[in-house]
Amino acid sequence: MSMRQRLRQMLGSFIIRLIISSLLCSVIPVIIVGFVGYGTALNIAKDRILESVSVSHSQLRQNLDSIFGKMENVCDSTENYLYVLMNKPLEPLSEYLDYFTNARQSITILTDIFDLYNTCVFLPANMFVSNEGLTFFSIPDLKKYKINRELLTGIGISSQWLYREDLQFPIIIARDLNPVNALLCFRAYCVGTEIKYALFSCILTDTIGDQFRNFFSGVPITNYLVNQEGIIVAHTDPSMEGGSFPEKKLKTITFSNKAAIYLGANPIFADQFDNGLYLISEIPYSYLTEQALRLLRFTVIILVIMVPFTIYITFMVSKTLTKKLKILSGSVKSLQLFDNTITVKDIAHYFNLNSPYKDEFDSLAEAYTNMITVIQKNIDNILSLTLREERLRYQVLQSQINPHFLYNILGSIHTCYSLGEKDTADQMINALTRFYRLLLRKDRDLIPLKEELEIAGLYLQIESLCRKGVLTWEMNYEDGIEHFKIGKFTLQPILENSLLHGFVNPREKMHITVDCRYGEDTVIIIISDDGIGIDPSYLALLQENLKNRHPHDFDRHIGLYNVNARISNPLYGSGNITIESKAGKGTKVIIEFKQILTEDEHEECFNS
Repeated sequence: MSMRQRLRQMLGSFIIRLIISSLLCSVIPVIIVGFVGYGTALNIAKDRILESVSVSHSQLRQNLDSIFGKMENVCDSTENYLYVLMNKPLEPLSEYLDYFTNARQSITILTDIFDLYNTCVFLPANMFVSNEGLTFFSIPDLKKYKINRELLTGIGISSQWLYREDLQFPIIIARDLNPVNALLCFRAYCVGTEIKYALFSCILTDTIGDQFRNFFSGVPITNYLVNQEGIIVAHTDPSMEGGSFPEKKLKTITFSNKAAIYLGANPIFADQFDNGLYLISEIPYSYLTEQALRLLRFTVIILVIMVPFTIYITFMVSKTLTKKLKILSGSVKSLQLFDNTITVKDIAHYFNLNSPYKDEFDSLAEAYTNMITVIQKNIDNILSLTLREERLRYQVLQSQINPHFLYNILGSIHTCYSLGEKDTADQMINALTRFYRLLLRKDRDLIPLKEELEIAGLYLQIESLCRKGVLTWEMNYEDGIEHFKIGKFTLQPILENSLLHGFVNPREKMHITVDCRYGEDTVIIIISDDGIGIDPSYLALLQENLKNRHPHDFDRHIGLYNVNARISNPLYGSGNITIESKAGKGTKVIIEFKQILTEDEHEECFNS
């Protein structure tokens, strides 16, 4: 084979042609872009990094501000407890000790809730509770925490924020004997030179360092927390804690009003908290240049892909080789799921599906058409099973309500017979007979709203007979709305709930109103009563259970929860139930579901 023939054979490969055309059209532009774009990329990288660090710095500041606020809050609450404790008489001693125990527990709970390390209270040595040893200490114990009396007498009513190294807390608090570095929010109350009490809440500087490392994980950003004396309270590197921050840099930060400050080549972000501490985030210049190179490489890749000449040459060389691939790709793009049927362009006449000499594209097309056929069969099976499952679920829920309702009504009839009210019991039996005749003659799950209102009216009539006329009601509905479909036996459980839980006492009257109105493509049914209402705390539980459909008191409201489960089913309107109530004024139950004209039409919509 001659050299020319070998060359033509090599160039006949799609991959070789694509590589050669890409190299010719991309190497030179990439080189030019590399030189021209470096400066632009560096500026873009700086802006993006500064913006990203600024956002993270602000979030970190908010987190630390929240921690400092919690420490202040714990000190405020502790001072309140101390004020009462200091002024509470010792006699009777049991009451004094009870208050002391409650105060100590409350301080400990607050410390744990706010995730602080500890809260310490220092009282005069002559108070016997000062020897508690975990939270309460005597004033002379202040020296163990490196706090001198000069600081106490000049502190005033404000908090003093102190950084202390190598503090030793009680073993129960510290869990080991290793000393710790801590940031204290310190307060004291003095009368002249006499110290009445002192206290502090504290957090470990390791905890603040963890905040630094979590916010800038994987990024070489250095964070400092510095006090006004220039001492590093917390640092990304724990070994730097207790060191000194350069005084000149601290002055520059103090008097600068810019968002980003350059200290040498490194940009920094700095904020001062209300307690005087500075939060500083420093970005190494090497990180900016590294990101600029990454951005430059990314820009070059994008330019290589987007160069029109490269696309044109690649297209011209490969279009004859990719005809079948384009047809198959277009067929995949046209793939749609509509009305539970997969539609796709006919590709059979472009490929040799039945030929024994199929190439790779023919085999791919054959596998593709087989896959579409299998998917269509699976969709049909899934939809059939889903519809069957929803119907069975509805029937199970319905079967739970009917016996529950019948049990309650038969109980009312038995009560009437026991009280000698035979006429009333007979009327209830007649009404119950008409009620079930109307209910059972319907063999479908969805019935017109008008018929559901008739069922509800018969139920209210039965209850009115049982309650000797103290129950009154009215039903209102807008024109035409009575033709829309609703799940059978939806309203009766709601009405039963109103009667069971709404009466103040059996002798007082109660009025129920049922309003049916139009929503936006929905039907809204509002059942309101003027009963005793629902306690706000229990109302919140009911609303949460209805929203999540995971009731915790199912036995108490079986009818309500079952109706909620049924009405939320897509086959019966994808609806929901909400409850509004005011104690002593009444309750309002709002049912809203999609408008359904016929069950067949709704099933067709559900399938789509």
